[in-house]
Order: sequence, then C-alpha cells, then structure tokens
Amino acid sequence: LKNALKKTDRNQANRSAFYSGISGFCMARAVPARAENCSIRTGRSFILFDFCTVYDMIISVIESKERLSGSMAYKIKKHPTKSIPKAQFAFWIITRIALLICAAYSFITGDLVMGFESVFCFIFTHLWDMFQVFGNGSFIEEVPPLSQTLLNIIIFIGIVIGSYMGMFDRIWWFDIFMHILSGFVCASFGYDFACIIQRKKGQCAATLAAIFGLMFALSIAVGWEFYEFLMDTLHGTNLQLAKPGEETAMFDLSKYNGEYGYLGLFDTMTDMMMNAVGGVIGMIFMIVLRNRKKGKKKKTENKTK
Repeated sequence: LKNALKKTDRNQANRSAFYSGISGFCMARAVPARAENCSIRTGRSFILFDFCTVYDMIISVIESKERLSGSMAYKIKKHPTKSIPKAQFAFWIITRIALLICAAYSFITGDLVMGFESVFCFIFTHLWDMFQVFGNGSFIEEVPPLSQTLLNIIIFIGIVIGSYMGMFDRIWWFDIFMHILSGFVCASFGYDFACIIQRKKGQCAATLAAIFGLMFALSIAVGWEFYEFLMDTLHGTNLQLAKPGEETAMFDLSKYNGEYGYLGLFDTMTDMMMNAVGGVIGMIFMIVLRNRKKGKKKKTENKTK
C-alpha cells in the first residue's frame, strides 16, 4: 500500500509537470492580436483539453491497477508452528506417520481403495497448515488449531483403529459412535467458522453460529453418503451394506425384511441421524463453552476497571 501511494504521488507530480509544460508550450506558441489566429488558438485549447482528459483517464486506470495488484498480491508465509500447543502438535505428527504407514501397507497388499483413502486423509491432516500458509490474510487463517486436532482424532479413530484394526467389523456400534463423533466435531468447527466469517460485521449471535454449525455437520454427513454411494457404484465396494459380502455377515437379514437394499437404506439413514445427534450435542457444547469464556472475560474486565 505504501509503494502504491508513493507511485501515486510520483504520478501526480508527473501530471502537474506535464500540464505546466504543455501550458507553457501553448502560451509560447500562441500569438494574440490576430483574429484569424483565434480559431487556431481555440483549436489548440480543445486539443489540450482532450489530450489532458485522456492522460487523466490513463493515469487513473494505471493507479487503480497498481493499487489492486499491491493489495491483492498473493504472498506465501512461513508456517506458524509456535501457535500450536505441543501436545496437539505431537498428536498431529503421530496421526500423519500412522496414515503413511497404513497407505504403504495398503498399496503393498493391493488394497488400492484403502491406500488412496489413507493418502486423502493424510492430506486432510494438513488442512490447518494449508490455511495458514496459503491463507493470504483471509479469514481462514483465524481457524484455531483445535479444529485440526479434532479432525485428526476422527481420522485416526476411523482409519487407523476402525478400518485397519478391524473395529468396524468386530464392534457393531463402532460405526454409530464414529458418526456421532464426526457430527460433534463438524458442528464445533462450524460454530467457530461462523464466528470467524462474521467477525468484520461484529460479534456473531450464538444461536446463528450454532445453527450454522448444525447445518455444516449435516452437510458433511450428506457428502460422506455421496462418497459411499459413488465408491459402491464405481468401484464395487460395499460401504452402504446394500449387497451380500463380508461387511454384512454380522447382520441378521430377517430383521431387515430379508432384503439387502433395505439394510443399505437403514444403514444410510442411521448414519445421517447419528450425525445429526452428534451435531446437536456439538452445537449445545459450543454455546455453553463460548458463553463461559465470554463471562470470564467480562469478569476480568470489570475487575480491572
């Protein structure tokens, strides 16, 4: 911005020098006292006026372009690792190493689906890092590290413990627990995200942030079901339990009208409802947590006064 202002001052000085030079040139060349030369002088004044107007327009366009390029210049900054609590950062590293090991194991054994899923989750463990490095001063830089920690907890439990250690197949309620936990985390993140987006217009109302958090959790749940459907359709997996296989061996099909399609529908709707339950819990949790922090701040401000 300083550089743009300096260039603007320099352009203004150049403009004034240009005007003075042109006017001096015209005054020197203009010879008064002859009527036949009046039309020529008038023509010169029109030429001077038109030329200066065009010059003004060109300079204003250049200045606006310089201001925009100066203010919108993209800058990559260094990773602020000091702002991350040490315990959370250590957990981040453990999660990332575990995902790399899981991805390598999957590719070696020929399980490409789990391999690419591990790689995809490994990228997601760097989401907060990408916000900080490539945020370019936008609101996403204000996302707290706790959001990444909660996301890493879901990834670690779901991928490492659930998929690779076989907890989804051994414990029937593990999938329900994961959907409740993911709904809770997504609602918590959505609450803080709404407050960050609203920060320039003032403090965001708790009810508005809570509703946004709940809707965010439900949107993620819908997106996950889209992912499961596409994987089952395009790659032949059985994530939605809609066909016979190892994933449906533990279920008593007689409880689901003897149809795998009804079992898949029941599984999909149960997952979405559990995400909604977790979202409601996360919504209430964030309202209570943030209001407590606001109350403590007010008490400290009153004591200082």
